[in-house]
Amino acid sequence: MSDTLVRDERGAVGDAPPRAASPRSARSPAAGAEDLTLVRVMTQLLRDRRRILFWTALVGTIALVIALVTRPVYSADASFTPQVADAGRSGLSSLAGQLGLSMPGSAASQSQFYAELLRSHALLAPLATDTLTVPELGPGPRTFASLFKAEGSPERVAEVFVEQATRASAVHVSIQTGTVSLRVTTPWRSVSLALANRMLRGVNEYNVRSRQSQAAEERRFVEARLAVARQEQRAAEDRLEGFLRANRQFVSPELTFARERLQREVNLQQALVSTLAQSYEDARIREVRDTPVITIVESPSASTLPDPRRRAFKVAVGLLLGALIGIVISLAKDAMARRSAVGDTETDEFLRQLRAARADLGRLFRRRRAGKASSGQQV
Repeated sequence: MSDTLVRDERGAVGDAPPRAASPRSARSPAAGAEDLTLVRVMTQLLRDRRRILFWTALVGTIALVIALVTRPVYSADASFTPQVADAGRSGLSSLAGQLGLSMPGSAASQSQFYAELLRSHALLAPLATDTLTVPELGPGPRTFASLFKAEGSPERVAEVFVEQATRASAVHVSIQTGTVSLRVTTPWRSVSLALANRMLRGVNEYNVRSRQSQAAEERRFVEARLAVARQEQRAAEDRLEGFLRANRQFVSPELTFARERLQREVNLQQALVSTLAQSYEDARIREVRDTPVITIVESPSASTLPDPRRRAFKVAVGLLLGALIGIVISLAKDAMARRSAVGDTETDEFLRQLRAARADLGRLFRRRRAGKASSGQQV
């Protein structure tokens, strides 16, 4: 009785006041189930070690199979740099490249244009019908489209080939030097070399065509302007000739000034005609010029050995991924079980729907199997 009864200040005897609950005892069962400690995690992982080992072995085996069945590939590497005519701009471009910047019209910006051109439909589509000999596949010419399994209409063949060639090629641009590096990877060494060569040749042909077409347009414009300038020159000369015939002696200052003005007009027209004639000849030369505007730094070359397939790395990644999957499933299962044990209705509903979905999948597979079996019996 002495433990349960106490006297108040007036001497009355009564029940002892209840003790305040400690923080540990005040927690609800649900809050206790939410606690996640390192010991609990390690205990759950050790308890579910077979599941984790199963997923590790499964995903690791899949990665090993993928590494073993992956066919060897060969890569051809090449690099080039665009020519920059302005030495002053070239120096500024080099300085900007060291700072990681790219100036408009500089070698780096031109290199970026060529990098996009190498993966463009305009350059790759015409290569689909090009033929080549593949020693690895035996004698006889083959097209790039047939090697990349591109079939159908010509438009579809070009579309599929461009998509496959884009996947098979990798382009890198150096901001500091403006060098464009190209790597083409295919299952055949000869095809990698041929495709890299055709792509570089396509870049040069595109440059030549664009430069010649631009020069042709400029030549036509200068030719028309030169004809007009010659007519104006002849008119100015005719005016000066008429003035000289009408005025054989220049006594007055007005006649002297008029003669000098006509002579200046003739000189101006002569200078204009001379400049346009020089521009016209330059445009005609550039219209037929076929010299390349890119400098090949490294011609396409490929090793006689296939690229490393990194089988050990792939298997290691598969093992780590499988272990991670097993750990996540184990911890998720433990968390669901603890929340269900404390009466979490949402967890119970989720587990119920999960079991229902699993049952539906099982029934679907059984129906498919039964349908295949009945069709086999009918045949």
